[in-house]
Amino acid sequence: MATYLLINDQNANTWQYGVSDAGVLSPTSVAQQTPAAIYLNDAATNTTSWLLAVALDAQGQPHLQRQSQSYNSSYPTAIVLISPSGFVYLLQVNSSGVLSQVGFIADDDFVSIAPATVPEPIVAVWM
Repeated sequence: MATYLLINDQNANTWQYGVSDAGVLSPTSVAQQTPAAIYLNDAATNTTSWLLAVALDAQGQPHLQRQSQSYNSSYPTAIVLISPSGFVYLLQVNSSGVLSQVGFIADDDFVSIAPATVPEPIVAVWM
């Protein structure tokens, strides 16, 4: 089953972000909700924190933004997203705030893999 992130823009409109089978992160407008804030620490060093936000451009199109935050060690370094066909992607951010989706082939063993033994990535998309 596909998974999604819900993020509000500055006008309180809710956007559902999902990942395609090819690893492309894209938004869909959904009914207005009050989702929790989404924070990530950088995946490489876990020393910088970022808030994910949605900003609208002049044409009203949403763009995923990263806003620097005071470092908080309790934030995750990745968010798992599953594509419609079951591909697993880790949404990560680097210390400069650049997002990436790193993909893995989904199988029954994925959930039991220890962090030190994550399989080799099959796709990486940088935003």
